[in-house]
Amino acid sequence: MITILIANNVDKNQGNIKQFFNKNYPITIYVLLCLMGVWFNIERYVTEDLTIWNMLTITFIGTTNDMYSLLSFAHYVVIFIGFVYFVQLLLQRYLSEMSYFTIIRYQSMNRWFLSWFPKIVKSIIVLLFSLIAATISLAVLKGYAFIVTDNMFEIIYQFMINGFLQLLFYVLFVIIVSLVTRDVLKSFISLLILTIFMLPGFRLNNLIPVGLNSMGYLLENAQVFLISFKLIGYIAFEVIVLLLLLNKKDYTF
Repeated sequence: MITILIANNVDKNQGNIKQFFNKNYPITIYVLLCLMGVWFNIERYVTEDLTIWNMLTITFIGTTNDMYSLLSFAHYVVIFIGFVYFVQLLLQRYLSEMSYFTIIRYQSMNRWFLSWFPKIVKSIIVLLFSLIAATISLAVLKGYAFIVTDNMFEIIYQFMINGFLQLLFYVLFVIIVSLVTRDVLKSFISLLILTIFMLPGFRLNNLIPVGLNSMGYLLENAQVFLISFKLIGYIAFEVIVLLLLLNKKDYTF
């Protein structure tokens, strides 16, 4: 009897595990790709005399006006644009559920928006902290020096603050296009098209705010605060557009 009970529980657990994996396999694959990218760069430079802060810069180097590699570009797209893909899936669910009853429940589009948007902001913060923690942990395990460097503040600032602002720009861009077109897929495709301006010859002197959180800008002695001001300006414009859209009176469901 006990054997049958154990067997039944094991079967149920396996079923739950299978169901969990089937439901969350995109996120699992995304996490594995992020870790593989970090691990690849750490292994690649393990024989060189580098600090963990050097590795953080190299791992998320992205692309700049003077530096480009297909591998760095692909790694950037997978991590940061890949994150927005999951935001797009969540947004698709919220928009599909939006109706007159939703507006009645929240009393306004602004309250409806604020009921779920803070979760996305928290997700951005969690992503950035997870990436920096994973990179530092793996680098320390491989013997990279954990020392304070002169540019440590700029490295952390570029990764965390400008990384947050850049992801916030991406998320707001996707939300705005989704509200205008009522098609979440078009918004994500529009964001992918924007990544063209990360390629050599298309950067237009960084006029288009894409890839500005690339760590490679530190190697070009770019002003991290100037990058922040530029991103804040674009985000402020997005917020104005978003408020205009949320306060429209002619939504159709």
